[in-house]
Amino acid sequence: HNVSFRNEFVTATANALGRDADATINTALLASNTNPTTLSGALTQAKILEALTLLNNIDADPTDRYLIVGPQQISDALGISTLTSGDYMAIKSLVEGSINSALGFQWIMSTQLTKDNLNAAGSAQSNTRHCFAVHKQAVGLAVGQDIVTTIEWSPDRYGYNVVSSSSMGAVVIEPTGVIEIGCVEP
Repeated sequence: HNVSFRNEFVTATANALGRDADATINTALLASNTNPTTLSGALTQAKILEALTLLNNIDADPTDRYLIVGPQQISDALGISTLTSGDYMAIKSLVEGSINSALGFQWIMSTQLTKDNLNAAGSAQSNTRHCFAVHKQAVGLAVGQDIVTTIEWSPDRYGYNVVSSSSMGAVVIEPTGVIEIGCVEP
């Protein structure tokens, strides 16, 4: 088989810059911290419904709602029968081990969400992952320079030099469209 190392290098650097874009957005979401849900405990159906109600109250477009959670919150959600039971949902959550959409949100799993000892209101609460329910139009990502990758052969190193760069920033445009959900992890 012919293997193109160049494609692998481009893919790896593009993925790294994609994670950097996610981190930029997560930082902006965490800085907004204006609309927290119930503060204590793990991810529950009640917390998700509370976030849904807050977005309904501002008439957020139902097709552009996202729930950004960590790996533990996916596990927590897989234990909520109304999210996984065939009687309630037309998805294969338990078979696939993931939740793509539920309770009016498209779910995104991120390993970059902040975990610290503060709840969404800034008070002490151990092992809290800061998750978010977000209306897409409430957050802006400005891209000054899209992802650019150059690959050059370096005869002195007998290998490729791969350089990727981008320039971007994120800001919360409408704070009421960002709901922070503090989820205690074991």
